[in-house]
Amino acid sequence: MVCNLLIKCAFNEIFRRTTRPGTAYALDRASNTETNTRLETEKIMSTYTKNLTMTAPEVALAALEHAAEKFNTATEHVTLATKTVVMLAGAPLLGLMFVLALPVISVALTVYYGAKLMAANWAAVAKHVKNVALFFASPFIGLAYILALPVVGLATLAYLGVKAARK
Repeated sequence: MVCNLLIKCAFNEIFRRTTRPGTAYALDRASNTETNTRLETEKIMSTYTKNLTMTAPEVALAALEHAAEKFNTATEHVTLATKTVVMLAGAPLLGLMFVLALPVISVALTVYYGAKLMAANWAAVAKHVKNVALFFASPFIGLAYILALPVVGLATLAYLGVKAARK
C-alpha cells in the first residue's frame, strides 16, 4: 500500500513536470533555427520552467524527493513495534529468497560468461573441441583397427598369393 503510494506519487510528479507545454524541444522547434545555437541533444534533455532550466535527471530526482516526502508523512504514524515486527517477519523471508536464487543466478552467470568467452575465441575453442573429440574417439578407432587388420592382412596375403601363382 505504502510502496504503491510512493510509486504513484513519483510517476505523477515526473509526468506533471515533463509534459508541460513548454519543453525545450517544442520551444526550439517552434523558434527560428538560425538563431538557435544549442545542440539537438540539449533540446531534448532540458525542460524550461519559469526561471529555472532543469534536465531530465534533475526532474526525476525532484519528483523522487517529493514522493519520498509524501511517503515519510504517510508512514509517520507507524510505531516502532510495528516496524520491528515487519522486519522480524520479512528478514528471514528475504534471506530465504536470496539463498534459493543463488544457485540459479550462479548457473545463469556461468552459462552467460562461458558463451561470451566461446564467441570471442571461436577458432581456439573449435580446435580444442576437435582434439577432445578425437581423444574420446581414439579407443574406438583402435578397436576398429584391431578387428579389421587381421581380415585386411589375410585378404592382402591371398591377393599376393594368387598374383604370384598366376605368374
